[in-house]
Amino acid sequence: MGRNGRRYRDVEFAGRSRVCPYRPNEEPMERHYRRLDSNLSAREEMEWFCHKHNIKFRVRNDGHHWQFKKNDKLIEWWPSSAKLVVFQQWDRGVHVFDWQQVQRLLVQHGFAYEEPIRQEVTRSARRPPWWRRWIGRA
Repeated sequence: MGRNGRRYRDVEFAGRSRVCPYRPNEEPMERHYRRLDSNLSAREEMEWFCHKHNIKFRVRNDGHHWQFKKNDKLIEWWPSSAKLVVFQQWDRGVHVFDWQQVQRLLVQHGFAYEEPIRQEVTRSARRPPWWRRWIGRA
């Protein structure tokens, strides 16, 4: 339920998540808590990003509600339900799954003026096992 007891559907979709991908046949509550845990583990990266761009960042309700404020503009995000609301326009919500997508939307809405640092969490981002031996060679 949204504000005033109304249910507001999201009108935009931020795309698939690389940090917390969708798993078919997963119970909704398990998916919500998995999404919340993966985003809370990246809280320090988000704090650093917000500090770098002079964005006031608050986490409320044990991590269920994140607020980003800059120059009297407010963006709110609920990681467990993937609901993001820009400037309290409840009927124009965005479905955002992870903190990297939130960073991109902060850039898009003028809160930050450079591309966010991408931190891949996929297997391809890991270094191969021979990497340490190869570093010492010229």
